[in-house]
Amino acid sequence: MNQNSDYNNNDSDTDNIEIIQSEDYENNNTVIPKKNNMIRRMIGAALLNVNVYEEIEADPKATFQAVLIVILASFSAGIGAFSLYSVNPSILDLTLSSFTSLIRWAFLALITYFVGSILLKTDQTDVTWGQLARTMGFAQTPAIIVSLGFFSEDIYRFITMIVTFWLIATMVIAVRQALDFKRGMSGNLRAFIVVLIASIPGLLINYYILSLNA
Repeated sequence: MNQNSDYNNNDSDTDNIEIIQSEDYENNNTVIPKKNNMIRRMIGAALLNVNVYEEIEADPKATFQAVLIVILASFSAGIGAFSLYSVNPSILDLTLSSFTSLIRWAFLALITYFVGSILLKTDQTDVTWGQLARTMGFAQTPAIIVSLGFFSEDIYRFITMIVTFWLIATMVIAVRQALDFKRGMSGNLRAFIVVLIASIPGLLINYYILSLNA
């Protein structure tokens, strides 16, 4: 009797999880909950799961989820940076920063769209701004852990360094999948170049703003 009960419970647990295997790596299996679709996708995106990025790209409803992730990532970065300030930013400051992050995200997706679909496109490239925006939004998921930098300046700097490289990896996969580049080194390199070129206008704008405030 107890054995049957245990067996049924195990079946119930199995029904509540999903294993998504990346096609890039045989052993890259992502075990994620079925119930919360957004969290499921965030975990898969952070773990560089190709199939999850394909799913995000194909779902127009995921655009709103991507917006929420960009806002959450911005708030997390602001909270993590508290350890650097003598006077902590207000909620209003964090809100304005999140709004600015949304503009930057939309702008970066637009520039990436033109670079990837015109300058460096391949015969397989077939993409819209929305598809790029969605995948690039979910690619910012790792930035959420920057909030842990709240506890000390050293932790903030350490986590920021790790997350920077992590975000480069997620962004490359996001762009590669959205632009339908080949998987492997050649596709990753092409996607990295697209991200690098698309980032230049934003960096120049930031430099100009900083020079005005100096």
